[in-house]
Amino acid sequence: ERKMPTKRLGPEALRALASVNEFLLEANLRTASKTLLLEIGSKLPAPAKKSHLHLLLLESLKDRGVVVDKKKANKGSSRRRNESASEDDTSDGDDGGEEEE
Repeated sequence: ERKMPTKRLGPEALRALASVNEFLLEANLRTASKTLLLEIGSKLPAPAKKSHLHLLLLESLKDRGVVVDKKKANKGSSRRRNESASEDDTSDGDDGGEEEE
């Protein structure tokens, strides 16, 4: 069989893809349920704990009524504390519809 040649992306294309990827991730963080946000937060590697996306994750949790202590969240210990606060959240973000204001 003949292999297709692989093209390498230049720096501009890589930056554009990274920008699109970050935009999509931000959109997902803004619409995810509390449970999913807590799960994402628990899986972030240590270097990501101070990133723009981690701050957006914390902001999204706060918007959904979850109290997050940033110092404890950076250590990954806020998940257990916040799970009890989110147990009553079974439909937030699951129906694909718009959030109520």
